[in-house]
Amino acid sequence: MLFRSDHTVKLFAKHGIENLGYFVPLGDNPERKLVFFIAYPSRAERDARWNAFFNDPAWQKAYKESEANGKLVTKAETVYLTATDYSPAAKPENVGNRIFELRTYTTEPGRLPNLNARFRDHTLKLFAKHGITNLPYWTPHADQKGANNPPDPANTLIYLVAHKDEAARKASFDA
Repeated sequence: MLFRSDHTVKLFAKHGIENLGYFVPLGDNPERKLVFFIAYPSRAERDARWNAFFNDPAWQKAYKESEANGKLVTKAETVYLTATDYSPAAKPENVGNRIFELRTYTTEPGRLPNLNARFRDHTLKLFAKHGITNLPYWTPHADQKGANNPPDPANTLIYLVAHKDEAARKASFDA
């Protein structure tokens, strides 16, 4: 997909797909990876909104033009996430240059409730105390890998935090 503010981002908004954030890894990015977070009220709404997006003549034109010299995307991954009960609200905000850290924790079987309790009761407060900005905390949606899909219990926590810069990140975690 073509992700430019003059095409996709605006067309997402036009079709009710909420743009939360777009990120590329720091330093080398040999996979040419773009990670982005978008939101919908529900999975059913997601499907309806994407259908409208893909059928929009403006998107079809932008897509065709962007791939005139060959495909842009070699691989796309989608993960549906549900906010934890302690997660700050996911919302777009422009607060200047920061670095973001996306973390995924995989627990031992049956231990995700304990990890969530640790984050809810302790870690978020400690992060804030040491200058780490807590952003959303998620678990995979019910039908996703790492979610509660019997006989396998849920075992995955995914979260995003922000730092002023790399030096601030190091200082925060050292503290």
